[in-house]
Amino acid sequence: PASEISSLRQRIDGGWVADFSTYQDWDLLASLLKLWLRLLPESLLSSAAYTRLSGTLETLGEDDDRTAASEAAAVSDIAAFIGGMDSVRRGVVGYLMDFFAEVATHAEVNKMTAHNLGIVMGMHTCRMVHSAGMACGDMDAVKRERENQANCMGLVIEMWPRVQAELAKGAPSTPLTSPLPTRVPVSGKTSASMASPISEETSESESGSESESGSESESEGDAAPLVPGEHCVMVCAFSGDAQQHQLTLAEGTPVTFLQMREGWAWVSDASGNAGYVPVSYVEHQ
Repeated sequence: PASEISSLRQRIDGGWVADFSTYQDWDLLASLLKLWLRLLPESLLSSAAYTRLSGTLETLGEDDDRTAASEAAAVSDIAAFIGGMDSVRRGVVGYLMDFFAEVATHAEVNKMTAHNLGIVMGMHTCRMVHSAGMACGDMDAVKRERENQANCMGLVIEMWPRVQAELAKGAPSTPLTSPLPTRVPVSGKTSASMASPISEETSESESGSESESGSESESEGDAAPLVPGEHCVMVCAFSGDAQQHQLTLAEGTPVTFLQMREGWAWVSDASGNAGYVPVSYVEHQ
């Protein structure tokens, strides 16, 4: 039940160290894992990783078209981009893939093949790529995207034992560019909204204005840093882009600061919705 999941989440958020080995409700634990994946500031497989994995899947082709050489190339590519992840993300991906691959070995009993696991976990681990059709509510586009997410995750689970062996040999890694902004957009706190902070930040960073960057650092340095778990308040309304995991919040909205990520504040509101807002829009309560 949702209430039981919420109760577990609150206890874990409060610092409770759970011993899940005593739980027999597998559906509850699976739901808790999916909730945790959805609440991550950035999906476990970022848009860059997902785009690359989609390309690997397309190159590999259907099962009947696969060859030993194409499978080996896919394994090498997956190992390369996973090896290029930061250590924390790589550790989480490895831990989950070890578990999913183990579950898939018992598919005759539990019916959870690599593909079926991909269907269950794909949408929670891969960032949705929002095409124009999806933005217009094209359900066929949404369905195709969900299928692609399932196939991508299923491929990683299927190939994982070989990918793991490749990583153990020290496969060359290919770092992925984070889709998150590299610094906070300059807001001045005078505007009531910012329709596309990610785009605005990109254009500002391309302008290479050292003076703006310097003044921003000075203004941020005047205030005490936000502390994870601290109750804060929105000092300016913000209209975020949900596709970029941003929240839309009114001025004066109480929020809880969770963490800082490359200049953006990851916060949650009273309803438990979590997302990014510019850190300059959040102040101590």
